[in-house]
Amino acid sequence: MDTKDYISSGILELYVTGALTEAERLEVEKMARLYREVKQELESIEMAMEDYAFAHEKTPSPRVLEGILNNIEKTENEQVKILPMSGGSRLYSRFRMLAFAASILLFLSMVTNIYYYSRYQRVSGELADLRDDNTFLTDQYKSLKANYNGMEKEMAMLHDPAMIALTMKGTAMSPASTSIVYWNKGTGDLYLNANNLPKPADGMQYQLWALVEGKPVDAGVFTMDEGIHQMKLIHEADAFAVTLEPMGGSVSPTLQQLYVMGGV
Repeated sequence: MDTKDYISSGILELYVTGALTEAERLEVEKMARLYREVKQELESIEMAMEDYAFAHEKTPSPRVLEGILNNIEKTENEQVKILPMSGGSRLYSRFRMLAFAASILLFLSMVTNIYYYSRYQRVSGELADLRDDNTFLTDQYKSLKANYNGMEKEMAMLHDPAMIALTMKGTAMSPASTSIVYWNKGTGDLYLNANNLPKPADGMQYQLWALVEGKPVDAGVFTMDEGIHQMKLIHEADAFAVTLEPMGGSVSPTLQQLYVMGGV
């Protein structure tokens, strides 16, 4: 049993004001017997309410007290023994102020709980927003880093003295199209920048070919994503060309769909 949570639940204040059921009241008394800190807190609350009541007590007129007691007697059909007016007035005032003080404490406790719960909800929401922002920024950073690494690799490739750039110009199929291949004869590394080829139809894909002594050699298919595409290794070539083929590429080029071509 966590006595701190039990004490902060507000049940002890309700016990002092008599607002608990019989079962709840017995539970509080049991807890007070079992745990010293609960008993001390219960006594502290009783003393605080009593002090508050004595500090603010007001003695009602005998006529008012007598009328209240008579109404209680009529309503409950019980024989109420009316104490002497001086002592009865003081006793009545004491219990009335105790109830009033308990109500104030209960109200303040409710307001405090509502305030901190609302604050907790707001802070939880702000924390969730910060986590979302952090996840977004992390993803953005990873994306930018990947782009930077790709650009750095491309720049290194373009500045390699062994790399030659070959421009492929548009054919009658697409006169305005151009593409550039970057080729290292020594290593066979081949890259393609498909600058402005038309968007292929659904189910179709562009394919790069290397022409070796007039025979086409598959250099790989590519998408229309921006940037430079790394293609298959080509060690010999007299020219390069791009055709439009079914998705996944073809074994031999479809010459009727020849879009760009350039010699070495």
